[in-house]
Amino acid sequence: SASPPSTPKSFPPTYPPPPSTMKPPGSNTLDGLTQQSKNPKGNINKKQKVRTNSSSNDTVHTNIDECLDSTQDLFDTHLDFSLTFDQFRDFFESAKGCSDLKNLCNKYASSPDDILEIISTIYPNLTVKSAKNRLTRLSNALKKIIHYSNACQNADPDEDDDETFN
Repeated sequence: SASPPSTPKSFPPTYPPPPSTMKPPGSNTLDGLTQQSKNPKGNINKKQKVRTNSSSNDTVHTNIDECLDSTQDLFDTHLDFSLTFDQFRDFFESAKGCSDLKNLCNKYASSPDDILEIISTIYPNLTVKSAKNRLTRLSNALKKIIHYSNACQNADPDEDDDETFN
């Protein structure tokens, strides 16, 4: 029986070739590599993000007024809201970038639950997506405060509970 011819063991060629052997035409660098870009991350054809100057205070105030106008009637018909339309608008403006929402709620003599009730009522009437996004972020932050407060209350031992476990 015939055995397959033996071939000398060779390593498969590597693709791409090692950097030391790459010398593209027109390369004038010492090590044979071309400089692809001045971008340190190596992204050659990535488009730059275009940023608008939407963070100016004038723009924010105008947008808030325009965004919340569609909810004015709800504040007039829901007398059970803890805040008036003007108070809520001020709260909404102050809440942007606020690191202590619980104290902000206290400043407006309202609870996070009360603010969430207002948000859930007016949310469907908003037509501007950026305002809806901000209300979503605000309501999520308020829910965290409520969750944290409830967790702390549940962790505290009840002083009136004299029951012992044997």
